[in-house]
This record gives sequence, C-alpha cells and structure tokens, in this order.
Amino acid sequence: MAEAKRVESVVADLREEFRANPRDTWPALLERGLRDLFEIPEATLRTGQLSGMLAALDGRDLLTVLPTGSGKSVIFQLPAL
Repeated sequence: MAEAKRVESVVADLREEFRANPRDTWPALLERGLRDLFEIPEATLRTGQLSGMLAALDGRDLLTVLPTGSGKSVIFQLPAL
C-alpha cells in the first residue's frame, strides 16, 4: 500500500510539472520520472526512447524499432502515466 501511495505522489507531481512547464523541459521531466518511478537513481533514457516518448505525448503515430531489451515498453508506459 505504501508503494502505491509513493507512485501516486510521484505521478501527481510529474503531471503538475508537465502542465506548468514548456515542452522543451519535458525531456528532463521524463528522465526524472524514469528515475523516480522505477527507483533507479542512475537511470537515463536510451537512444530512441526520448523521441518515442515525445511523439506519444504529442499524440503522433509512432513506429519504434529497437532491439530486444532496449526499453520499448517504457516509451509508452511513462508518458501514459
């Protein structure tokens, strides 16, 4: 239950920051969300993830081709939160 509350709090904070900040700050917010939600302090977005996330946030159609294990799922999971 405590984990669910932590995630809800992180998501609420990120949503507020996305609303309050211009689009050019979104890459930094997405990286912070990756670190905070998945609790991996040194996590960074891999090549191809950021452009996919920004396309998803813009509501554009998207085709992402990345090798197995390169983090395709997070491209859609993080912006959906």
